[in-house]
Amino acid sequence: ILTRNKQMKYNIIPFFKDTKLSDLTVYQVQMVANYVYNNFATESAKNRYGFLRTVLRDCYRLREIQENLCDFVKPPKKKSQTVADVYTKEELLELFDKLKGQYIELPILLIVLLGLRKSECYGLTWDNIDFENNTVKIEKILVDINKEIFFKEPKTEGSKRTLSVPLELMEKLKKEKLWQNEMKLKRLMTNDMNLVCLNKKLEPYKELDLNRYFNKFCSENNIKQIRIHDLRHTNATLMLLSGTDMKTVSNRLGHADIKITMNRYSHVLEEMDRKASDNLSKLLFK
Repeated sequence: ILTRNKQMKYNIIPFFKDTKLSDLTVYQVQMVANYVYNNFATESAKNRYGFLRTVLRDCYRLREIQENLCDFVKPPKKKSQTVADVYTKEELLELFDKLKGQYIELPILLIVLLGLRKSECYGLTWDNIDFENNTVKIEKILVDINKEIFFKEPKTEGSKRTLSVPLELMEKLKKEKLWQNEMKLKRLMTNDMNLVCLNKKLEPYKELDLNRYFNKFCSENNIKQIRIHDLRHTNATLMLLSGTDMKTVSNRLGHADIKITMNRYSHVLEEMDRKASDNLSKLLFK
């Protein structure tokens, strides 16, 4: 409900401000369709516009409007998905080097090395970290709605997962845990939510905090700037190029269906196919 309210507030209501239901026009509905299809991924756009379409259909059924306006709206054809901008191995190593000691180091490493969604990273708590078995359990996300921060269930059931963690990242987590314990003993922080990742004010991350911090960091350190979510794509791309099978990649990303992974990373599979062909050619004919 809270997510839907947020979508209404920012993606739909602005197009109907101060308009009575009986005065709605096809043009206004078309503008909503254009906006969501041009600014969101296909499934997200369908979700947002589909909700509006359902509401208006019921309004028409109840004769609160004279006709179903959506019958006259033509959602724009979604352009083919642009390939995510990802880091190469060399660019990642440069990023890791310049991140050392920075307050955004841990959340960035969690996204790049584990492929977490930003909200999953925000919602990670210390009881999710198994230092004995070197695993991290993803079971909740942290959301920021109407200035209220709270935990909620993750995107899908498939999003709940336990991930093996590289030893290098586990060492970073151990150091962060010790540092937070020291800060608590000195009464310099509380961390009542037991969060692994805290912003520069030692508070829970709000939705766009990490985006702003990361953009600023890249600009100041001459690092190629990509979206926070593209760090997750970087993780998936490197896993595939290193030979990790598609099912494992899909499970680690928390996708509900392997088809999502295959569709999203088809360009990587094409590159792998070309490399396989080249390798066979070199083996047999060169």
